[in-house]
Amino acid sequence: YSSWGSWKSPSSPYLKYTWEFVEVYCKGDLKKRGNKENIDITADEFKSWVVAKWSIAPERNMKEYGHPAMFPKQLAERVLKLFSYKNDVVLDPFNGAGTTTVVAKKTGRRYLGVDISEEYCKTAQKRIDESDKDG
Repeated sequence: YSSWGSWKSPSSPYLKYTWEFVEVYCKGDLKKRGNKENIDITADEFKSWVVAKWSIAPERNMKEYGHPAMFPKQLAERVLKLFSYKNDVVLDPFNGAGTTTVVAKKTGRRYLGVDISEEYCKTAQKRIDESDKDG
């Protein structure tokens, strides 16, 4: 995948990254302790999600929520189910329009979303409230 700009000129081509990295950090032990009853990832999900590359379509609702850099719910769900148990607390210190907190609620996690923008905080709360109606 190459990107030529608007002129399609070979004078200054560059290769475009078509992926983003997910970095995982832990405090202390790498092994996470938890109640096995609170595991909600299926064997098939686990097998397909532990590979090094995921193909997930980009978020399409950024205009609807007024945020320029949202990521898809599918990405949040994979990360939460791979690295947390139900009832764990999930912190997103850059919560934006609230994708992480909406998915955390949907998957039975407790959550705390923080953002510097009051407008994004209102949007996130609205999405959380709407997720109650959606079931």
